[in-house]
Amino acid sequence: MKVAIALSAAVLSLLSAAAAETASGRYAVKGIGLMSCEDFTSELARQTPQAKEALAWLAGYLTAVNASEDETFDIVSWQSEGMIAQALDARCKAKADEPLAGAIEAMVSTMRPDRVVDEDSLVEIRVGQRQRLLYTSVLRRMQNRLRERGAAVDVTGEYDEPTRQALRVFQRQSKLADTGYPDSITLFRLFNPTTDIR
Repeated sequence: MKVAIALSAAVLSLLSAAAAETASGRYAVKGIGLMSCEDFTSELARQTPQAKEALAWLAGYLTAVNASEDETFDIVSWQSEGMIAQALDARCKAKADEPLAGAIEAMVSTMRPDRVVDEDSLVEIRVGQRQRLLYTSVLRRMQNRLRERGAAVDVTGEYDEPTRQALRVFQRQSKLADTGYPDSITLFRLFNPTTDIR
């Protein structure tokens, strides 16, 4: 047992000392990450086991980003798994010849500005039958954006009634269902006011 622990510690120290990529920024891709974007979109449309494997590969990639990048606690700050899958599908449809790993890497680079930098607590949000978890920092960011739009909300990092009502107003103004629930499309519109998503 002690030998296994010592061996594991030695391997981990070697891995953490190694560079994540070469000086030219290249690294070896393994497994289903080698699949073409064209094949991914086809598999995803048919909901095949390969599509599920590719989405699991994506989850592993995101976890590796969280573990290896400086100033990154969570690269995925508020986006749902479904939204990430849709974004990857859209990129792959636009760049069918690109390897899946390249599409994922490009998508992750667009997520970096929104990442959660420091360890953060999650807040459970319930509106009717719907529920989700959001980081406190994301709730504060949401409250700041609502304040910028004129809402009378305090920046608390809590999902209180004034925040819920302000979000309902924003949803109505954005022609979304005014549920007061911070779903991914609502948050996308709030955080990216110049970009449309349906």
